[in-house]
Amino acid sequence: MIIHAMITRETTTPMNPIPPAQLHIDHDGQQHGPLTLEEVRARLAAGAIAPADLAWHPGALEWQPLSAIPGVIDTASPPVAGYVPPAAVPNTSGLAITSMVLGILSFLTMGLTAIPAVICGHLSRASIRKSAGALAGDGFALAGLILGYVGFVFMAGLVAGIMVPVMMSAQKNAVRAQAISNAKCVGMALFSFEQDYNMYPCDASAAEVLKNNPKANLPAGNTSSNAYFRQLIAAGYVDTEKVFYAHITGCHKPDNNMAGNHLLEKGECGFSYVIGASSSANPPQPLIVTPLIPGTDRFDPKPFGKKAVICWTDATCTTLPIDRAGHVMHLGANLLDPANPVWQGKAPRIVWPE
Repeated sequence: MIIHAMITRETTTPMNPIPPAQLHIDHDGQQHGPLTLEEVRARLAAGAIAPADLAWHPGALEWQPLSAIPGVIDTASPPVAGYVPPAAVPNTSGLAITSMVLGILSFLTMGLTAIPAVICGHLSRASIRKSAGALAGDGFALAGLILGYVGFVFMAGLVAGIMVPVMMSAQKNAVRAQAISNAKCVGMALFSFEQDYNMYPCDASAAEVLKNNPKANLPAGNTSSNAYFRQLIAAGYVDTEKVFYAHITGCHKPDNNMAGNHLLEKGECGFSYVIGASSSANPPQPLIVTPLIPGTDRFDPKPFGKKAVICWTDATCTTLPIDRAGHVMHLGANLLDPANPVWQGKAPRIVWPE
């Protein structure tokens, strides 16, 4: 009877499957482990992992859902009253550590790793929040974010420090080239005017222009370069106001409205004019110059990168450096000083734009 009972008990009691000692879990695309059985059950209870998550353990041929691994989820026996599962030790997020390392390196790489540091920091913090305590390392991620943003600002400042001077230099070269081109056009018009009238535009030539062009629009005036350059338009040597533009203070692009008193209005001329220059002078004399500060013989160094644009009586145009005093030195002296050899003892008369 005893033997029969023992046999009966053995054949009617199911054998309990032996669960694996360690498991690797794939939760939301991130692997955890190796974890002990107790750690797995604790995370299941906390909701940090799910029965449907894929798992693998030594000896298994492939990954399979946790719920399919015998002995891991014990649904047959209720939990023991008062039992508190051991707290799971969270894994440190690899992305968080990567973010911090890249943030530190951003100061050694001139900011090149700053953006990857910021990206990894945001991704790792998002993963840590979703892990419900299974992942740690938020401090590393935050440090990586801060260092990444600081490195990015450092990189932006470095790039700006390099590019801004380059762009400013390119802009000055462009406006200087435009001034040179316009000065050549005006210079050629002055050269042709002198060939026909035996003088450059002056008070005496204004009457001759009106005599030869009775219907010409020539507003009165002789106190500015605008007034004398209007003779070039009235005599037909220039058909646009645009060639008198130079990118200097007080000058804007002409509107090309040449009717009545609108002809070469205030602010539409960027060149100063030297009255009394001689086409036969040797060496050549300056005829038009820019950017001359109104009322002075000093040049403004800012518009053209410390360069002055000079058109000479031989119809050539050149640029000369402006010194710290604002003067252009030529033949050992201030170009616009009456004592300069180019003037041959005759003081020049300079008129500035309106």
